[in-house]
Amino acid sequence: MELAGVFEISKDLGVARSTVSMWDVRRAEGNEFPEPVATLECGRIYDLDAIRVWYAGRPKRKKPST
Repeated sequence: MELAGVFEISKDLGVARSTVSMWDVRRAEGNEFPEPVATLECGRIYDLDAIRVWYAGRPKRKKPST
């Protein structure tokens, strides 16, 4: 198991840290974002492999045209 916090997840997936935090908030609202494996004083810790599987399987949004 590869452990990661919000910073490591955002770096690995190429998204903003605020995006990862939003996914976590939405998990509480029924989103399928994986549960953290631990919560430390520095924040929530996740299984990065589970996050990658979740990310690969989620519907992709089209970027708005400008």
